[in-house]
Amino acid sequence: MSSRSRLYLYIAAGAYLAYNGFGLVRNALAERPDNSALYMVFGVAFVIIGGFLAVKSIRDISKGNDDDNAEGE
Repeated sequence: MSSRSRLYLYIAAGAYLAYNGFGLVRNALAERPDNSALYMVFGVAFVIIGGFLAVKSIRDISKGNDDDNAEGE
């Protein structure tokens, strides 16, 4: 798998993780289960990790930090 393809996969995975984190937080606020604080912590962690992964990958693609331009492969 090329580096550029891997970065696009990281963007999709990060966006999916952030989306699930938002859903987890939204459901924890709406339904107030017994472990709502734990759900909130995990939801916020998913949003932060997913957002970081997606933004870092987007920045790497925009800067051209992929190995597709390397010669000899």
